[in-house]
Amino acid sequence: MTYTPRDEIRQVIPDTCAKLGFAGTLIMQFNDRFTNRMGDAHWLKMRVRFSTPLWRRATEQERYETIVHEVCHIVAGNMLKKHGGHGDLWKGLMV
Repeated sequence: MTYTPRDEIRQVIPDTCAKLGFAGTLIMQFNDRFTNRMGDAHWLKMRVRFSTPLWRRATEQERYETIVHEVCHIVAGNMLKKHGGHGDLWKGLMV
């Protein structure tokens, strides 16, 4: 069996959700058009997307931090019931 970037993400997302006490199920996608950002999150759709071209060039640490960053957006959005950006709640979750 070949290891793929999706395997890495599938390990980190549930671990991050568990650490944050979040029980939701997230949709994960890759996007070939993202060239200026590693990822994004949509809290209502419970979806995180990652840049295919940038993912290949990122270090393991950069990929890990991106996954956690985007999951924290989903959790913060669900707690606030609105997009929270990089506000205090999101910052607290990132810690």
